[in-house]
Amino acid sequence: GREASPFIAYLRSLGIEPVVIAERGAADFGALRGLAAALREIAPHIVQSHGYRPTGLVSLLRLGRPSWRWIGFFHGATRQDLKDRVYNRLNLLMLARAERLVVLSEEHRGWFAGMGDRVRIIHNAVLSLPPPPHPADFTTLRKPGTALIGVVARLSHEKGVDLAIAALALLRSRDQEAALAIAGDGPEEAALSRQAEAAGLADRVHFLGRVADVGSLYRTLDCVMIPSRDGAEGLPNVLLEAISAGLPVVATRVAAVPEVLVDEAAGLVVPP
Repeated sequence: GREASPFIAYLRSLGIEPVVIAERGAADFGALRGLAAALREIAPHIVQSHGYRPTGLVSLLRLGRPSWRWIGFFHGATRQDLKDRVYNRLNLLMLARAERLVVLSEEHRGWFAGMGDRVRIIHNAVLSLPPPPHPADFTTLRKPGTALIGVVARLSHEKGVDLAIAALALLRSRDQEAALAIAGDGPEEAALSRQAEAAGLADRVHFLGRVADVGSLYRTLDCVMIPSRDGAEGLPNVLLEAISAGLPVVATRVAAVPEVLVDEAAGLVVPP
């Protein structure tokens, strides 16, 4: 009953017809049967898994010794609550059984040291953002003499958006004129709004919700902030998008960030 994933339209635009496997809850074994049937019909040489749910399904199917090989991908981990931490621990154990594992940083390679040379570091690609049919207009966010800083992230603890608001308060205390444009949604949105109001920044922090036309937003910003907490990231696509858009970046020293943001002309790396 949910809205179709945007990945479906994207694949079809490339001439690839996807097989969509419905999942009706955490204990729906129909998804496992559906994936098994799809793989029998497609007869692939290689299967990739991204995220702990697909990894769990693929890990179970490998018990049947199919002919295809498994490449697991590890993009980082969230630690929002106990359930998250348990799922991520299971994810690490399951990924260790893959024929190959792709990680995004030297730090995460160290998490899988027991896999030896089966682990590869492959940084994310920088993809051109497709032009939207109706470009969004964010110019109303700009005020003369005020720097506009962007945060593009899920509004959850590991992304550190609360730290961005605290940094904005620090700038204001030093008479630096700046505003924050936050693109994204998530479980901490209400708490972040209260934080901005309590700091007297309600007129300086703009919550934009989920932004489809992120390219137009980048063209409006002066810089991008990536305040992620340690352990949360692999390689943020936002970092690659911002650099590609010619924007300077201030990012915390997590995972692959210092491996990519090596030129001070492109931005600054700070402690988490």
